[in-house]
Amino acid sequence: MNARRPQSPAFLLVFLLLTTVAAAQPAPPATQPAPPATQPASPAAPTVAAPPAAEPAAPPPPVAITTRSEPEVVKLGDRFTLVVTARHAADVRLFFPAAPSLGAYRLLTPAGAPERVQEGDSVVETWRLELMALRIGKRKIPSFPIDYETLAKDTGHVSAPPTTVVTEGRIEDASKEVALSPAAPPFQVFDRNWALIIALISVGVITVTAVLTLVAARYVARLAPRGPPPPLPRPAHEVAAEKIAALRDSGLLAKGQLKEFVFRASEILRDYVGRRYKVDALERTSSELLADMKTLSPKGLSLYEFEAFLSSTDLVKFAGITPAHDECSASLQTVETMVLATRASDLEVADQRAKEELRRRLEKPAHPFKRVFAVSVDLLILATISTGLILLGRKLGFEAMPWVSLGLTLTLFLLRDLFGEGSPGKVLSGLGLAPMHDTRSEALDGGARIARNLPLLLPIAGHTMELVVMVYASDGRRVGDRMAGTRVLDRRPDASEYSFLLLAIVAVSAAVIVGGVLPFIWMGAA
Repeated sequence: MNARRPQSPAFLLVFLLLTTVAAAQPAPPATQPAPPATQPASPAAPTVAAPPAAEPAAPPPPVAITTRSEPEVVKLGDRFTLVVTARHAADVRLFFPAAPSLGAYRLLTPAGAPERVQEGDSVVETWRLELMALRIGKRKIPSFPIDYETLAKDTGHVSAPPTTVVTEGRIEDASKEVALSPAAPPFQVFDRNWALIIALISVGVITVTAVLTLVAARYVARLAPRGPPPPLPRPAHEVAAEKIAALRDSGLLAKGQLKEFVFRASEILRDYVGRRYKVDALERTSSELLADMKTLSPKGLSLYEFEAFLSSTDLVKFAGITPAHDECSASLQTVETMVLATRASDLEVADQRAKEELRRRLEKPAHPFKRVFAVSVDLLILATISTGLILLGRKLGFEAMPWVSLGLTLTLFLLRDLFGEGSPGKVLSGLGLAPMHDTRSEALDGGARIARNLPLLLPIAGHTMELVVMVYASDGRRVGDRMAGTRVLDRRPDASEYSFLLLAIVAVSAAVIVGGVLPFIWMGAA
């Protein structure tokens, strides 16, 4: 202890001297400022050129970009959102790329219009990009450039900073007990291209319609053209009187053609009897014609003279006997006498003419406007039934009801003319269905009533073809009528046809609305 004490003052004196020297030494500057560019070199420096002046630092970009992932941890194949936020002055305009390069991530939804918020003198714009993770691991969404332009037309670009996303796999750890979720119902991966389907169906319908219309037009071109109706039949005695006068003036007697004269006189009488009493006198034998006259017992006709005339003319025609000149004149006189004795009175002629006019009115072919209105009414009724069945099936949960409704509608359309004058539309229009050689609807069998509607089962194309034939054919019969041997007659010919055109347009529009528009509206609302 005593040996160490003399050394302590010396040690302290040395420590104090060192501390004083260190404190008196000046501290070096933190940074050495660069000499100014215009300062001349020192005379003692070597004769070398001065280094170039350093360029001033570039001004910071007028845009600040931030990025983030929502969420930051995702499953492989899951969708997540990349949020890009830019803060800039109000006079700066940004041009966000439509499809930036995102590395191992797939861009599902491009960025649309940004969310724009004004904060004082600055503007904050936010874009949201929907991405999908395609690789497992911790990866960065790479940086990508965003162009900008200022109000002073200065342009440039800034880079969106990268952001980190963690992508996890979907295979769970085997040591963990994972509850199985119930199996999801199957869903359709690929949607049907309804635009393409509708376009193809439309092209097909137009093509078939054009082909059938062309065939119908060529078929109609071969039919007899429309023309004025034939004149009313003339009374039988007028026709016979003209033929008797023509035979007298023919000069057959002067030429010696006696057999020809008698033969023509016989044909005049037979033609008159056939017209007057509605018998086929020209094709019957003399005995058959005489039997018919005995049955009819026509007023004013002497059956004895009639039988004698037939017998004498048969001898000339079949036995080859040549009559005398006087016998020829007498035979023509006999014909003229029997015609005058049995001719119809003026009152009877007027009555027959009135009946013929009425028959022609009753057998007048239906106007196309009336027929179009009739089928429009039928379609409106069927559309109402079909729509009602579809809505009923939807309410009851019967999924097959649309097919049942379709089958029932087609069946009712085929059977619409099965009873009476025809379909409800025909009855409402004053039309009647009839066979070709009869005006009565009851004379038509059920097979013909069904067969005539078969061409109309082809939608649009069948109706177009039938309309072309019906309008341009002289008898107004469409293809179905020609197949089944039917015709449609106008039972009320005095009604105006043009009013039915407007009614047809209204009925067709109503059928389209009831059968094609209302079901979709009601089913969509349900």
